[in-house]
Amino acid sequence: MPFYTYSLFKNIFALAEEKGYEKQYSTRLLAFVFIGFTTIIILPQPFSLISLFSFFPLITVLKAFNYFWQQEQPDLKERTRFSGGEIAILIICGIVIILLMMGAFVLFTLPQNFDPSYMFE
Repeated sequence: MPFYTYSLFKNIFALAEEKGYEKQYSTRLLAFVFIGFTTIIILPQPFSLISLFSFFPLITVLKAFNYFWQQEQPDLKERTRFSGGEIAILIICGIVIILLMMGAFVLFTLPQNFDPSYMFE
């Protein structure tokens, strides 16, 4: 994904500007921040959880893309609700993220000499 992030952001902003989008954002900075957040995952726990914020740079890109489509198809019906499947996926992913965060912090609260092998005897 990092290989085409900059060009994708640049194309989306170019499309939006053709339709009159006036806000200017640095596509290099957005791509750099996005790639930076996604590469933080290689850090040890709990620092790798910072990569969960990699969606922040995408918000501005999505706003520009939404503006483009609002201008391209102004009578397009906008969805205001999630489907049942989307809600189920959101719930499952939310539970997984909570468990990952709990697991990351539990590892740092265990004593250094903790030996879980006694549980398997």
